[in-house]
Formats: sequence, structure tokens, C-alpha cells
Amino acid sequence: MYAWCQDMPGVSAEDYAELMANLGGAEKEAAGLVVHVAGPVTGGFRIVNVWESKDAADRFHRDVIQPAVARVHGHHEPDVPAGFRIFDVTA
Repeated sequence: MYAWCQDMPGVSAEDYAELMANLGGAEKEAAGLVVHVAGPVTGGFRIVNVWESKDAADRFHRDVIQPAVARVHGHHEPDVPAGFRIFDVTA
């Protein structure tokens, strides 16, 4: 299994909701996504995802998240966004 955690300083619940609306439900059909957890933290927003594999996470980020961020914010995130703490986990 594979997991990542992203802290997003300055991002609000409304910003998160806008991005999720742009995904159009794709996260519910994401191949290999085990669990998605998100919520506000002091000064921003945190997302934690657990995937069946790093490849599944990378594919979803490249094919779904980056285009959605570009639609919402007018730019693409880098392949491995700054601020990610990426780690392997064992179930």
C-alpha cells in the first residue's frame, strides 16, 4: 500500500469544495484509492490518501488532479507537489 499526506497552507474548505466539484466525482471511481481523508487544520487544509500502489496514486494525480487544479487555478501542479510527505505503508 502507498499513502501520502498534503498540508495546504491558506487553503479553505471552500477552496477544497471547488476542487472536488471540478473532479466531477472522479475520486469516487479512482482505481486503487483505498481511503481519502480531508479536513481543515490550523492555517489551511490537510489531505491524506491511501492507495493500493504508488502507480495508482501517480496516475490519478497526473490524469485527474493536475487537470482539475489547472481548471480551478489556471496552472498545473508539479509531478510531485511541494509540501507532500510521501511514504510507503504496510497494512
